[in-house]
Order: sequence, then C-alpha cells, then structure tokens
Amino acid sequence: MQPDLRDEHDPAIPSALADRIFACRPAPASPGAQRAAIEAQGAEHPEELQSLDAALLRLRAVELADDGLPPVVGGVIRGALLEADAISATWLGWDEASGGRAAVRCLRTPWLRDPVLHRRIEAGLRLSATVPGLAPARFQPHDAWPHVRWQLPGTLLADLLPVEAPPELRPFARWMATALQTIAALHARGLRFGPLGPSRVLLTEHRAFLLWLDPFDLGPGDPATDVAALASSLLSLDPGGLHPLSQVALPWTGDTAPGAAEAAALVRRGLADELLAARHRLVLRNRTATRGERTARLFRAVLGLGRAVPPPAGRCCLHAGLDRTLLLVESDGRRVRGGRALGLTADLPVLYAPDRGLDAVATRAVLRAAARSEPGDEALRARIQASLPGDGAGGAALLRWLAAASRLRAAHLLLAWRLRRA
Repeated sequence: MQPDLRDEHDPAIPSALADRIFACRPAPASPGAQRAAIEAQGAEHPEELQSLDAALLRLRAVELADDGLPPVVGGVIRGALLEADAISATWLGWDEASGGRAAVRCLRTPWLRDPVLHRRIEAGLRLSATVPGLAPARFQPHDAWPHVRWQLPGTLLADLLPVEAPPELRPFARWMATALQTIAALHARGLRFGPLGPSRVLLTEHRAFLLWLDPFDLGPGDPATDVAALASSLLSLDPGGLHPLSQVALPWTGDTAPGAAEAAALVRRGLADELLAARHRLVLRNRTATRGERTARLFRAVLGLGRAVPPPAGRCCLHAGLDRTLLLVESDGRRVRGGRALGLTADLPVLYAPDRGLDAVATRAVLRAAARSEPGDEALRARIQASLPGDGAGGAALLRWLAAASRLRAAHLLLAWRLRRA
C-alpha cells in the first residue's frame, strides 16, 4: 500500500502541483519512483524546490520505513505499509499465533530507546483508551524493537473494496453514526484524527472502529476535514451514490463538512426520514395490491401453515360404548388413523398422510363421534387406555390437530376457488 500523491486528505504535494508534475508522464506507483519524479521537477524548476520539500521528505520517509526492521515485530507479520513519518512507520499485518488482523507501529532507529518519545506514545495510548470506538492498542517499550500493537476486531473497509452493490440501510447507518461519535469524542478533547482512509476503518456487525495512529506532526487544522475524510471512506461502499444515506454524506466530501456531532445528528435524521419513507411505500404497496395478489399470498401462507406443524404422536381410546365399540385415534407423528372399531387390532382408516393430505369425510366422522359421544362404558375405556402407551392426554391434542387441519383444508379450497375465478 503506497501513498498517493493525489490523495486529497493526506496530500504529499498540492494537487495542482501534482497535476503539473505528471502532466507528461504517468503517476508512478512506488515511493522511489515518485521521489525521483519530484527530484526531476525540482531540477527543471529550481524556483519550486522549497515547495517540494515536504513531499520529498515524506516520500523519503516511506522509502526508508523498513530500514533495519525484521519481518516479524512483536508477533505481527508485517504486510502493507499504512503510514510513515520521521518518527515511526505503521504496518498492517497478521498475528503470528492466531492469524487475526493486526497493525504495528515501529519507532525508527534513532528513536528506539528515546524516553521522551516513549512517554509521548504512552500518553497518547492512555488518552485513546478513554475514547470509545478506537481500536484497542498497547505499547511494548521493552521489546527488541519498541512498538505499538493494535488488534483489529473486525473487517477492514479496504478489504471490502471494490464493491458491486451498496450495503444495507441499518449496518451502513450504524457504521456511519458510531464512527462519527468516535471522531466527536476526539474533537471534544481538542484532538484531531488525522489521515483517515479505508485502511483505518474496521467494520463489525454492530459498529465501526477506527484505527487512530495519534500522528506526531499533524499540526493545527480544521476538524471538519476528519468528517470529510470519513465520509469519503464510507462512501466508497456506494460508489454509485444509490444508498439513501449517501445523499446525506455526499456534501461533506466538499468544502461544507459539518462538525462530527452535527454530522451524527444528520445521519440519525436521514435514517429516520428513510424509515418513514419506507413505511409510506409499504402502506401504498399494500393499498394498491390487487385482490388476486393478496389471495395468492394468503394461499401460500395456508399451504405453509399446513406443513409447518406435524400431528402429535400417540394412541388413545376416546370412547367405549356399552356395545363394546371403541373410538380410537392413533398417530406415529406423520400419519393419523382413527375411527370406530370392535377391538384394538382393528385396521383403522387413514385420516391424514403427508402424501395424501386430509381425508375430510373420515375426519369429520371421527370429530362428530367424539363430540356427540354419550357416556358409555367408562371402566372399559379406562382399562383399554391403561393398556396403551401414554396417559390418554394425547387424544385431546390429536382431536385439536385434526380440527385445525380440517379448517385449514376448507380455507385452502376456498382460496383455490377464488384464485381460479380471479
């Protein structure tokens, strides 16, 4: 990951000057090639030497960022260079033990054991621990190479780019609001975030964390640039500007970025407006839906409901007549049989089977017999029930299931008739 001379939020040189340098040659990718291009520009135009010094020193710091550094620092395998200045260099990488994402900020060789800078780093880390939403970090001053290490609890925004479709409304609003709250907390302490891009935004299911590097040489500036940089980073998830909240944040990328607290309030207001508009769209869609569409949706719902609850398992004697006829109902959890019989070994008719559906005539006969059974030989019924597994309570459950299945079948037939006539 190399610095870009045209980055409007962390410029190495003014954009107009960058356009002039690379007007006749393509912008090089490596820091060494960029530095050589700046030196060539200074040789051709000596009057611009001083204006090019800041970019020259910055690119030279990038070129020498890994001077003397081992490939593994504090258990972090160094990967892409995230930032470099005259004091330190910060790398994205991977935890050697767990394989999780991490970042490590290494002091340069002249400052490795400098107590003043060690105290400065520790003071910044103590401050960052009081700001919710900043990625957690710790300083290792006694390591072979003193460094600050961050665990990155989420997915880097840079790892999601490029995108093909905008994110969903709720996560996008949550990421934007929580990141703005973090920046507002920094601003309330009189601090600025500094350079902010997709590599410094970590996305989780519930919020966005920011990787704050506490830059040494940030200098005074307008805090609104932090809001503009954050908006540009998050809007990279919606390059086409299709997301409703993109219309809220898009003006911030220009010269009219509000304060962080005001921006968070605008996000909440934009989310509320979008949810209200979505509610109105749903109401209108429901009002304008045709009767046939509503009937079809209800028809599918009835079908799904009929398959959702299988019959309860059990075998019960519901009634024993004085003529020793029995009213039996049994279920294995899939098929239901039932009817009148002279003994337990009778072959009962099938009331319901998944492949055949409900036998409405036989089911009505069983339900009518159970509803109209007069007191019979209760001693015989109790004796027969005692010989069956269970306590007999399943009989009432089976009857309720059969009654519900019968009503669903009637609703299914009525809706099918209405669909045929539509």
